Amino acid sequence: MPKFILLQPRELPCYFNELNILFQDVSITDKGIKKAQACWYVDIDKSELWQVLPDTLQRHMKIGRKLYLPSTQRRLKIASGSMANLDQLLRSTLHMGIMNSEEYAKCYCKFFNITQFLIRKL
Repeated sequence: MPKFILLQPRELPCYFNELNILFQDVSITDKGIKKAQACWYVDIDKSELWQVLPDTLQRHMKIGRKLYLPSTQRRLKIASGSMANLDQLLRSTLHMGIMNSEEYAKCYCKFFNITQFLIRKL
């Protein structure tokens, strides 16, 4: 059974590779079924977020890499002033609110990246 554990984000490509192998083994080609199965084997927070993403597994992989595997340059940007970034994100979210699932996904991505860096710093 494929697994993706958020504390090990570099395993995301392995997760999708395992899913692709399973889909080939049982001849699943339907994009909707693939998306449902990709969402099935993760925790509820990731599942809810992934369900609002585009249908194809390839798109899930690309978006997932952006969400969970930020580039080195982006990590450095996050690292500088992480607490200030977190404070700014929370203030702007409280002030402007979240109006749709796309805004939620963007906010979640920013929040996740900042807090994961802070957790690793402890």
